[in-house]
Amino acid sequence: MKSVIKDVKIEEGEELKGRILNIHAKTGSFKTPTKAPTSTELNAKKNIGFDDPFLNPIFEITQRFSPGSISNFYKTNGYHSRKIGEINAHADTLINRNLVKYFPQFRKDTILNDDDMLSLVDVQLESNINVISLPELKEDASLIEFKNNLERYWKYCESEKPEAILMPYLNLSQDPDLFREKLNYLADYEGSLQAIGIKFASPNTYRPNLRALASFSDKEFWVHCSSIKRANWNSSIPSSQLHILQKFGVDTVSIEIPMAMGDGNNAKDKPILKTKYFNNDKITIPSIEESIHDGNLICNCPICRQRNFNELTEDLKRYQGNRSINAILNDFSKIHEVYAATSEFEISRQRIKEGDLNKYFKEKEGLKDYVSAEENQTSLNSFSN
Repeated sequence: MKSVIKDVKIEEGEELKGRILNIHAKTGSFKTPTKAPTSTELNAKKNIGFDDPFLNPIFEITQRFSPGSISNFYKTNGYHSRKIGEINAHADTLINRNLVKYFPQFRKDTILNDDDMLSLVDVQLESNINVISLPELKEDASLIEFKNNLERYWKYCESEKPEAILMPYLNLSQDPDLFREKLNYLADYEGSLQAIGIKFASPNTYRPNLRALASFSDKEFWVHCSSIKRANWNSSIPSSQLHILQKFGVDTVSIEIPMAMGDGNNAKDKPILKTKYFNNDKITIPSIEESIHDGNLICNCPICRQRNFNELTEDLKRYQGNRSINAILNDFSKIHEVYAATSEFEISRQRIKEGDLNKYFKEKEGLKDYVSAEENQTSLNSFSN
């Protein structure tokens, strides 16, 4: 496939110690690990009228589908064109200087039929994006089903949009032996298939698959993980999950579309100091009050700028009409997190270069639980050619 990506090269890295990937694209070369902002975060900027750009090299346009709604592509007039319009509302402003990809978000138990899959591929081919995502047919698709799906749509995408690249997805939440078989199959395409997608699942429950992915990290593929839950809210420490995966050979990450929140006129405000806010010193997402010192935000990102929190809140409220202050601050927090998390990846990238990622994980409260089990080991499931 004549690709928008010219080549993908491993610059630094070691199994379970992270890696730096150099992606040479027509839109510009960049290094990983890094964060890909999503349409959710772009919408947050629009919602509060914040004009400073995100300077990330990759963006992900996300669309959430309820059970059975994918069939609207071929059962409902206007649905296909409406979805293209939603994608291009963001993609048109990004495509000339960024890699722009797509991710359809649907329930874990969804089974895609031929019409569903073709619809999801066609809506991407007809949109202004340059990375085509190919989901698995179902959570536990067999190796044969996985092969047939990839081979069929790789040829189709190549014929319809040769400048784009195809990113076949693997669901992290599947049997470890099956996950490993699919990775082995993809390894045969090193040099011709340049990108692989991972659909996020719990890094604790599905650790064997992350270990297999870590042992795959000597292969020159761009590995992107989509639909990452912003934090592990079930933990006593609400750890940011975006930064965990770099240890296992994931190069770029993006968050899931959160469930709709009540931001209507009648939404009841919670205490504003309880707004969740990414803390890059700890790689956690505690309440914003933990990131305020003497009344000022401690972050110096383009939206925070160490401003007085009360003054910032009043400024945000002034132009938002009757929107809930909680909804406004949630948008603010999303924008902050793009800048702060991206900057933190620049720091961890330097630590990977120094062979020091495990020590970096030990220093961060939200990451330290992912050090001890692997620190002095290689993968139990070594990747075989």
